Amino acid sequence: MLLTTKFFTPRRQPQFVPRPRLMRQLDAGLTGALILVSAPPGFGKTSLVADWLHNRAVREGSSEMCSQAWLSLDEQDNDPARFLHYAVAALQRVDCHIGERIVSLLQSTQPPKVEELTTLLVNDLARLERPFLLTLDDYHVIHNLAIHQAISFLIENMPTGGRLVIITRSDPPLPLARWRARRELSEVREQDLRFSPAETVRYFAQNAPVGLANTMSEHDLHALAARTEGWVAGLQLAAISLAEHPNPGEFVRAFTGAHAMIVDYLTEEVIQQQPAEIQAFLLQTSVLDRLSAPLCAAVMGLGAGDVHASQQTLERIERANLFLIALDNERRWYRYHHLFAEMLRRAYRRADPATMAQRHERASIWYEAQSLRDEAIHHALAGEAYERAGRLIEADAERLLLRGEAVTLVGWLDQLPPAQVLRRPRLCIARAQMHMLFHQLDAAEAAIASAVDRLATDAAVEGNSLVGEILVLRANIALNRSRLDEAIHLGEEALAQLPADRLHRRAESLLYIAIAYVWQARYTHAQRYYAEAVKVAILAGSPLYAIQAMVYLAQLYRFQAKIDLAHRQLQDAADYAASQRIDGLPLMAAYHVNLADLFYEQNELAQATEAVMRGVACARQAQNVRTLVGAHAKLLRIQHAQGDREAVAATCAFLREQLAQHDFPAQIVYDTWLELARVAVRSGDLETARRWIELCGLSADAPQCATRESEYTNLARLLAAQGNPDAALRLLAQVAESAQTLGKQTAQVEALAVTSIVMRQTGERVAALSVMERVFRMAVPTGLVRTLIDEDEPMQHLLAELRLRLAAPNLVSYVERLLGVFEPQEPPTPPSSEQSTLHTAIRRLVAPLSKREMEVLQLVATGCSDREIADQLVVVVGTVKRHLNNIYGKLLVHSRTQALARARELGLLDGAGVGI
Repeated sequence: MLLTTKFFTPRRQPQFVPRPRLMRQLDAGLTGALILVSAPPGFGKTSLVADWLHNRAVREGSSEMCSQAWLSLDEQDNDPARFLHYAVAALQRVDCHIGERIVSLLQSTQPPKVEELTTLLVNDLARLERPFLLTLDDYHVIHNLAIHQAISFLIENMPTGGRLVIITRSDPPLPLARWRARRELSEVREQDLRFSPAETVRYFAQNAPVGLANTMSEHDLHALAARTEGWVAGLQLAAISLAEHPNPGEFVRAFTGAHAMIVDYLTEEVIQQQPAEIQAFLLQTSVLDRLSAPLCAAVMGLGAGDVHASQQTLERIERANLFLIALDNERRWYRYHHLFAEMLRRAYRRADPATMAQRHERASIWYEAQSLRDEAIHHALAGEAYERAGRLIEADAERLLLRGEAVTLVGWLDQLPPAQVLRRPRLCIARAQMHMLFHQLDAAEAAIASAVDRLATDAAVEGNSLVGEILVLRANIALNRSRLDEAIHLGEEALAQLPADRLHRRAESLLYIAIAYVWQARYTHAQRYYAEAVKVAILAGSPLYAIQAMVYLAQLYRFQAKIDLAHRQLQDAADYAASQRIDGLPLMAAYHVNLADLFYEQNELAQATEAVMRGVACARQAQNVRTLVGAHAKLLRIQHAQGDREAVAATCAFLREQLAQHDFPAQIVYDTWLELARVAVRSGDLETARRWIELCGLSADAPQCATRESEYTNLARLLAAQGNPDAALRLLAQVAESAQTLGKQTAQVEALAVTSIVMRQTGERVAALSVMERVFRMAVPTGLVRTLIDEDEPMQHLLAELRLRLAAPNLVSYVERLLGVFEPQEPPTPPSSEQSTLHTAIRRLVAPLSKREMEVLQLVATGCSDREIADQLVVVVGTVKRHLNNIYGKLLVHSRTQALARARELGLLDGAGVGI
């Protein structure tokens, strides 16, 4: 449950002095994306912005109509998922449809990263048809880098009409200098907020008691303004203190010192001037960030019948201008001015620290009764009620994990004494899950061991589903350590222990078992578990687990050369993702990469390129380096097939750089070097291929082919290229046998095709054709294409000879289809002299379009709007607009229609023309 008081714009205070010069300054700031109000505490930042927003609200209905959202931040908002949840809820007060997908995803298992969700938020905001303002108050409490990055992304891509206001005590770590240079930033700072002598006079005339206002001379007021340096909080404290002082002039002359000294002195004096019951109320309720009459009564230990009295006290304090701010029109919720609250807490901590802890615990009890669990835990920890805090965190740990609020959970666990964590098995499990997120396997195992020890000694939790959850974690650890039999065994045990309704944990366990079976090349078992994982994940409402299992299942079909089934499975994944409204998210990177692989196999290189580039874009946006490397490995194969040497060299360099920079799992290293080695062998770069063999630990003398058939097939290619065909043939025979045994038909076809080529090169022409005919009888039902034609010219010669030998119509048709790939394309029809002149002129006048600009241009040609293009390319609308402006400049046009006409003249939309 969200705390709704965080969305209340503070009410305009009675003592507020109108400051038209600052109102004009804020209005002028609406020309940029960000208004920054930055000054130390007590300078009236929040009051100023609240009054400005109030004035703007009064003007609603005019041409300047603007919807406004407010979010008051606190230390607990440093969890990126929690921050985004609250930000979306605040913006939904502008439009209830903003962030619907984000809220849904945050409530699912395995929520996407904050970068992906921020992209969705920007796209939702771009759909608003009216201006809007989002104010983030107390932004200085935020120190999480991911949140700063999300805010920076939002500001950089702020839709037209959108404005962000940040109120803070210190400048946030955002690129302020860059925005200042672009005139996207407007600033209100300490020197702007200081009261002038004239404003000081108005303040006292408006707020001081009549007797005091008449007693103090203008000279005294100007002196007070000078002594406080226009500091609003100091003026307010001075006004309260002066009301009871016999000699105001003497008071002003003695009123010196730094802000902190002034506040300590004046706060103590202001408190001592209050009646005893008000003093007690102020101190005891200072532990609260927000106040209501029922909450104050509970914290002070009063009965239900005293709630009305608490309400009267709050209203009395507000009328006395004692730094109490009403948060709603009904005056149900209030908060103390932050500076005053800090001083009250210091005074209370000095006076009675023991009862201060008691007040926190009472607040925790009240919040728990209201189902506001985050606040209940916060106060339990603040009051060092660790037994209570441990119980609350234990009950809430899974909810936080499922919402992706791992940062919040880690913070809570770190505040608990270790003994409190160790005696609660669910907290040990939560700690282990935190370690797994950061791949800290040893620490995770230690936390699991603590949970097991506690379970063994606590009869109250015997038979609990925690046993099953521990087994799921251990299965994950075993899988990460490549202990595959152990992972399968633990996963099966977990399924036996987990209750039927623990669906997301069951889906997780099914996935681990399936992956282990794949790595053991036991594909029949893996297929069954993947299919079950899909069903359970959908029932669990875990679209990310479901998509993951669907994509992995398609990959499995690809190994088995079941290309049609793989396509169908990926289509199911795409349809399901669309139904869950996650189809445009970066988490779909693996889907795009696997789709590219299928297009490539069928020699549909344009579609393969488009799909793999989407995979690259998604992986970059999600900052998923593993998937990014996998996508570039697929891209390398496509570029080599297209004969783009420069692109191949660039991609090879990128992959080598990534392998050097990151500590990837062995399988990723092997798969990446496999693609590099394919290119190296076919290009005659045998030294690079030799290094690949050394890195992967392959040996032709004692091959371990199972699960690594493609790697050993490439080793055989290298051996043949090095003049050792006999060793190559022996190795290929073992690879083909292993692939057949394991049902890896794609790998078997590849191994036999290379066998046929090596045989032909050694003069065994008849045997080579016989093997090749066997290959074709296997390949025809599967539709494999690139697996064969990637063998280049040697395969072309074999196909030409095989064509004369075959009689079966289906085999003949298939051979002719493959031979057609090798045939030179018809030269394009020469352009007319007019077209040629235009083409030449354009080439002199414009720069080539980039790959991304070409993608945008092609989507424009299909009739897509800016919004639809942004969704398809997984970018924000502002990025699309920048690409369109670049395209217009390069084509020397001014509109979409002109751009499309010019593009057709240049042949850009036919895949020819200006270089990309």
